[in-house]
Amino acid sequence: MDELIAFLHARLEETEADPAAGAVPKRFITAARAILAAAEKQPGWHLHGPDDKRDLDERRCDEAMQIMLAEILQHMAAVWEGHPGFRDKWRTMPETDPREYLASQGMIYAPGGTVVSRFEVPDGHCLVHNQVYPDGRRPALRQGWQGSRFWAQRPGAGPALEPCGCGWAPEHGTHYRRA
Repeated sequence: MDELIAFLHARLEETEADPAAGAVPKRFITAARAILAAAEKQPGWHLHGPDDKRDLDERRCDEAMQIMLAEILQHMAAVWEGHPGFRDKWRTMPETDPREYLASQGMIYAPGGTVVSRFEVPDGHCLVHNQVYPDGRRPALRQGWQGSRFWAQRPGAGPALEPCGCGWAPEHGTHYRRA
């Protein structure tokens, strides 16, 4: 997060110093600085998600707020896509679409931003996630958050799976991870 916020502060300073900038960009700069100040005040916040060691209700509430804040900052940064300091990880639309690969492997990809509790797993498929943390944290509840990915997969198709007992998505019953 620090790198993204520093990038945004630098771009705002450059824009503000540009004599060709009119009243609208200057009002945008004022609003953007207020958003950045709010982001910097969030305890434990970072671009890839909140600390995941809290109870489920608290984690969902904080995660929703922090997802919104991360998306706002990434959309702000997208204004300067193409700038040498811009990082691909801030891109709001991925350059490659993983859905094509997953479909070829018997998997159905959850669209970016999908919350796992709202993801419908089709009949004949099981829910799978990509990460298990050795320190007891669980994957994020939203697709793409903290690098977490989840999808529906036909058993026997695609990568080998094993049941996962991390407690990540209890509303879906047993879910799986790559073996």
